[in-house]
Amino acid sequence: MHPIERLRWIAGAEDEPAASLAHEAALCLGELAQQDPTALLTACRRLVDRQPCCGPLWWVSARLVTAADPFDAGCRAAAALCSDETPQRLSKALRASFAGGETVVVTTPAEIAVGALQSSKPYMLRAVSSGRSLRRCLNILADTSSSEVTGWSENQAYEALEGACVALVEVLAAGSTAALLSPSAAATVRAARAQQVGVWAVVGTGRALPDGLFEAAGTRAGEAADTVSLLEFSLAISPGLVGDPFSVAAQVTCPSSPELVGRRS
Repeated sequence: MHPIERLRWIAGAEDEPAASLAHEAALCLGELAQQDPTALLTACRRLVDRQPCCGPLWWVSARLVTAADPFDAGCRAAAALCSDETPQRLSKALRASFAGGETVVVTTPAEIAVGALQSSKPYMLRAVSSGRSLRRCLNILADTSSSEVTGWSENQAYEALEGACVALVEVLAAGSTAALLSPSAAATVRAARAQQVGVWAVVGTGRALPDGLFEAAGTRAGEAADTVSLLEFSLAISPGLVGDPFSVAAQVTCPSSPELVGRRS
């Protein structure tokens, strides 16, 4: 299949893991750059315009449009996404902090949390989301974890947090002072503050962005995502660091790439 056709699928995909979309995009964009270098920037602009909530797509696009060799940059970005160590770091942090049998709240998306919970202690899991996202999350958690799993709507976030030891929130993207979250995740963060439950920000590969790209992602996302201050998180986990959320968000591994947001396609 021609790279353009594959990129059209990525642009219109729904409910696909962000890392998977970005991995496929990195390879497709690299191949496209070999065939038609002049088409790369337009293709990247269209991708982030159609999928503004996908932080890793912004990350991949920024790396490729500024690279001397976009094909090599695409291969490197794809490899980094495949070798994301965030699930392992999250699992280790959970095992070190909480005993088995405690209640852990998970919001959607939960692609990284699922990987971590496979190798963690058996916890009582409460998934907070809505509609199709909640059903999908429950099915995945039930298939990959030996823990008991229950589902709660975002309107029930306050109740879901009662007695919980922590809430795990995967960020869609992170800037220097704030994170972009799904609406259910943002509702959970607000409820956790009222319940005095700690919230961990899960910042996988490609989620930490320069502020220019982060602001563009938030603006284009509109009502599909909410922006929440990093002050709301008690801890953050990324491939390279477990610690202060501001320090984790500062570990940006892509350029600002102003040309990526200069004109919308």
